[in-house]
Amino acid sequence: MKDGSVSSGSDCGWIDYIVFPSAAPAAASVTGTVTYANTANTPLAGLTIKLKNDGGTVIATTTTNAAGNYSFSPVAAGNYMLEATTTKPWGGVSAADVLLYRKHIANITLLTGIYLASGDVNASGGLSAADVLLVKKRIATIINSFTVGDWLFNNMPFTVGSNGVTQNFKGITYGDANGSYIPAAGKSAIVNHQGAITLETIAAAKGEVIIPVHVTGIPDLGSFQFTVQYDPARLTPVDISDWYQGIDAVTIGNPAPGLITFVWAADVSGIAMGDGVLCNLHFTSNSTDGSVLNFINAPTSREFTDFDGIAFEPDMINGAVKSITGTEANNLPGFSVYPNPNNGKFTLRFDSGNTTVNIRVTNVIGAVVFEETSVAIPASHSTVVDLGTLPEGMYLLNVEENGSVKTQKVFVVR
Repeated sequence: MKDGSVSSGSDCGWIDYIVFPSAAPAAASVTGTVTYANTANTPLAGLTIKLKNDGGTVIATTTTNAAGNYSFSPVAAGNYMLEATTTKPWGGVSAADVLLYRKHIANITLLTGIYLASGDVNASGGLSAADVLLVKKRIATIINSFTVGDWLFNNMPFTVGSNGVTQNFKGITYGDANGSYIPAAGKSAIVNHQGAITLETIAAAKGEVIIPVHVTGIPDLGSFQFTVQYDPARLTPVDISDWYQGIDAVTIGNPAPGLITFVWAADVSGIAMGDGVLCNLHFTSNSTDGSVLNFINAPTSREFTDFDGIAFEPDMINGAVKSITGTEANNLPGFSVYPNPNNGKFTLRFDSGNTTVNIRVTNVIGAVVFEETSVAIPASHSTVVDLGTLPEGMYLLNVEENGSVKTQKVFVVR
């Protein structure tokens, strides 16, 4: 009998049956695509993907290409898992996401899958009010990281046999409950315009000054976030009070001198805001010189949504603490401009109505850019002036009433 054979006896003698070794199974490949969990399925390029066996040992490492694709080959049969990591920045999280987390906790609208998992930022194993608070603080730049990191991926363990395996999965930033982030592009553009938020203008004074934040024309406010910039050389924030009825638990940050951030989301319903004060900003002023207050888009970007999470953009009108010197000192009692600064459209208010005035607006070199004569002021004590498409800048408003001329600086900010 020869090695590698099996012999059998017969009437014809010994017959050798040769047994050939079985061929080793062909090694399989593991491929897939990683995309962001948004409606556009944005490919996630430049991710580091590690292939690990069921003992946790890294077998191979690769990087996703521009289309979000990765590939490992050859891969022997066995049980595996993928580990995805990235250095892409955290972003795309706003008060609209906070609103969704709060609605889930209140059993109003439930989140599932990766969108629910994205809310567990403290690694407690589930979504809670503590997570919501941390998300709000990060939006307001009170904190700058989460315990769990910045990115979440929903890849699962898998088994490789004799055939190739495709493992597609998603990634999302922690806190992005609505999956609206588009990496490298931020949130999608806001196109719906409604209402106005105004930082009112007051006269400068040493000591405490209170600046109302006025709101008009918002029928359903579900969440907001924004940043106010002030002059830290002249103003020191001391309090924020008198929130509009129904608005509470606002997260407020002071990430740096000259910046105040605000983040809020509703509990069980939106807030109808016809006309009133959103809140009052209290400062200590060390000067009678003027300074401006502005809405800016960093570090907390501006965003407003209704209770369904649909974004809209109100007119954001900057304000000022006006110097008590200069042209403004010529103002006569009973006359005011609101809002100021404005977007070119403002209201003139008088203490008394049923009068007639002449209105003239000049630019800084004295040229007349707007004029109306014999304007009737009704019993409602006000009239609207629309400067149209005049460019941004300072203008002088002259109102003549019964032989007296009232002069006011008007600031147009678009």
